[in-house]
Amino acid sequence: MNFVAFTNFLTALNYHHAELAELTENHYTLQQELADALQALGRSIHSLERDIVISHCEINADHGVGVLLQRLFPNSDELLTIRSHDLYSGQQEFGDRHFLVQGEGFITIAQQVQSLLQYYAPRRLLSVPYFPEDYRISIALKRLYNCPLCVFIMDDQNIYSPQVPDSLVEELLYRADICLGISRPLCDAYEAKFKRKFWFVPPVVQGHLIQTEQPQSWDRSPSERQGVMIGNVWSQQWLDQLRSLCRNTGVKIDWYGNPNRDWLSFTEAELGEDGINFKALCRKMS
Repeated sequence: MNFVAFTNFLTALNYHHAELAELTENHYTLQQELADALQALGRSIHSLERDIVISHCEINADHGVGVLLQRLFPNSDELLTIRSHDLYSGQQEFGDRHFLVQGEGFITIAQQVQSLLQYYAPRRLLSVPYFPEDYRISIALKRLYNCPLCVFIMDDQNIYSPQVPDSLVEELLYRADICLGISRPLCDAYEAKFKRKFWFVPPVVQGHLIQTEQPQSWDRSPSERQGVMIGNVWSQQWLDQLRSLCRNTGVKIDWYGNPNRDWLSFTEAELGEDGINFKALCRKMS
């Protein structure tokens, strides 16, 4: 039995056991010891150590998470990325190599991960989860390789938008070595619910883009105010609420974004009637 077949067998046995009974502390400890042993064996066989970023889709400049990751890691030549969905026709502008892993079961995901990473030795993990599959991929990687794991929550899909079950969030946060949140309210909400410390790491921009003087236009009436929104809206509910706000207050907005039309229903003319001027995505701003 070769190394890959042997680890596949152990993975299947491990996941069957985990799905039949709740994880106990002893079982978790044994899992970690097994992962450490497999990781040591893998390092003796493989020569390419890589850090891995887990995201929900391609990392590029067409969405906020992609832009932020590109800003955080401007030199990503030695990073591998794993995603659960293709939302931008496979367009990737980040990392050395990128992999698509699909499937809902832990065993299926673990086997795909092992096959894709057979020539690599995972070193550290950064998980930026959104879909349930992202949580499963991150958990599978941690179970298999026991690398240091950082979880960075940029979008809530559990508390206010209950798309990810508590069990997945609890296990990922339990296994994480450090947890980060993109806003203070998000950190507070996740700390309160899951009893796990979250560190606030805000999205950052270059200093010259930050306005330091109070604008002189606040004395204008609401109907004269013009705002700008940069980025995407990922829920029909949020878009409808924004349209209602602009329609009822008279505030006008120029929206620069590239939303997924499979998720949102609108026309540019209808948005214009509500006061939202939809524009193409501005990828370079000075």
